[in-house]
Amino acid sequence: MARQTSVDTYANKATAGMRSSNGNYFIDTKVNGSVKKDTVTVTAADLATTATINGTCYTYDSKTVTVTGANLSTTATVNGTAYNVNSGGATLTKTEIATLLVAAINLGETLAVASLVGATCVIKSVVGTITVVGTANCSVAQTSQTTTVIANGLVVILNAQESGITATSDAAIITIVSDTVGTTYTLAATTNCTTAVVNANAAAIAFGLFVSSDANDEDMAMLPSVAADVTSRRALGFSEFTQTREQSDEGWKINADINYVRRGTIWAVAEEAILISDTVYIRHTANGTGKTVIGIVRTDDDSSTAAALAGCSVLQYDATTGLVELDVNLPA
Repeated sequence: MARQTSVDTYANKATAGMRSSNGNYFIDTKVNGSVKKDTVTVTAADLATTATINGTCYTYDSKTVTVTGANLSTTATVNGTAYNVNSGGATLTKTEIATLLVAAINLGETLAVASLVGATCVIKSVVGTITVVGTANCSVAQTSQTTTVIANGLVVILNAQESGITATSDAAIITIVSDTVGTTYTLAATTNCTTAVVNANAAAIAFGLFVSSDANDEDMAMLPSVAADVTSRRALGFSEFTQTREQSDEGWKINADINYVRRGTIWAVAEEAILISDTVYIRHTANGTGKTVIGIVRTDDDSSTAAALAGCSVLQYDATTGLVELDVNLPA
């Protein structure tokens, strides 16, 4: 006979993350040591893109200086410094003048680097925004770049200039990961990009919440941040309450080995009332007031901010504690 959804004396004694009845269990352990991760998404092509990490502004900006005539003195001003190439009476082609201009800029600039493409100097920023002005025998334009090229360029800048993080890119999306478990950094998007927190799990993981394995290190547990953390093989189970391992009143401490229930019955934290006939969804993205707890159970996808968890069903819901008893049977 199915259990009823009404609250009984047993339910009122439930604690978040507590195993609720005897039976077969699959309980495993991973480290609550997920590093801080964020994404920077480049939103438009052909524009300078700036992200600020730990208060330092990093910009990928690319401009061209095209030499317009041979045998003439050519001047380009980069970040306020004028770089002049004078033929000195020699016969120089536009490409030869551009070659000398590239060398002069690279010798004098620490915030920009120049390269040669025919009779054009391509000038890219190293840290911050660059200003380039053509003053004699040349023209200046913003370099045409795709969002993918901009993202790749910004990754090179970040990895060369900022310590404590590693940046990678996939098309127009840059992923920034802290190099050390438990440490943090600040990230802000200021020009032509947006940022999103992928996993800032550098704190205790509360009991009775759903956890996933970290895509960057499968031996680490994290609160889910995307639907795939719930629907893919990264799905782990529910954080168990136990007094046999290091923990705090808030949950499993950072860097602690956490227990999670992958198979068995457990009391999980619910965001709303849930019936035995409801599908179990797990919140992976905050969605406004009262919807900020990641890893919590709810009844629908809430505009794609929660994902359905296969192999999990409702036994009963306790309105007094806001806990739901679940029968969990995730794939081994």
